Amino acid sequence: KIKQGSIGPSGKVGDFKMSRFGSLPWDHVRDDGRDSVKVKKPQTLTEMEQFLYTINVDRRASDGIQIHFHDDFDDEDEDNYKCWSPEGKKAPPRRKKRKRIVGRGAKRKEIIAESSVVVTTLSGAGSKAFIDAACRDPTRNDSEFDAVIIDEACVASESETLIPLKFNPTTITLVGDPRQLPVLSLATNQSKKSLYERSLFERIQNLQWPTMLLRQQYRMHERIATFPSNQFYED
Repeated sequence: KIKQGSIGPSGKVGDFKMSRFGSLPWDHVRDDGRDSVKVKKPQTLTEMEQFLYTINVDRRASDGIQIHFHDDFDDEDEDNYKCWSPEGKKAPPRRKKRKRIVGRGAKRKEIIAESSVVVTTLSGAGSKAFIDAACRDPTRNDSEFDAVIIDEACVASESETLIPLKFNPTTITLVGDPRQLPVLSLATNQSKKSLYERSLFERIQNLQWPTMLLRQQYRMHERIATFPSNQFYED
């Protein structure tokens, strides 16, 4: 929707580069209660999955860069390893080789630097990989991103919402609904007293900061939407 409805630097709709920092759905490991099973990439992708695959930062960073397999043994270690086992005894198995992708960090930085829109989660914005890649202009340290938009801001705690603010944005927009699900927390009584379950959106709203109520929705028939609108929302 961002790609289809937003105007790029040229003044044309959708004419801008967009990237997504984070794992793909099939990058996760599923635990079925007995064994951990790595989810494989489906042979056929939906339109949304294909789009997420296309703009994924790590997928793009891995294309065209060198991949080296290495272990912790150099040549001298190799000789010592061969001589280690006593006569007639089998040497212990060697450690598995690890994959090291050379230049991935630099490639991530290049991809994010040329993107007008970068999508990630709140925790992803605080990861070392993202922080290392998000310096968009080496000559400026005061404005890595011009704007930060946080969706579903009412289900994020205040501390989580503060994470992307470290990038010194000029504009911050919180989008959420305080009438729906609150912050999910297993808070203790002391945490509840400290209002840990309150979102930054709710704090600002309680301080009478100007908020805007969106009045157009596309999920329900107009007659169905009338009931929650009348019961839970002010006119």
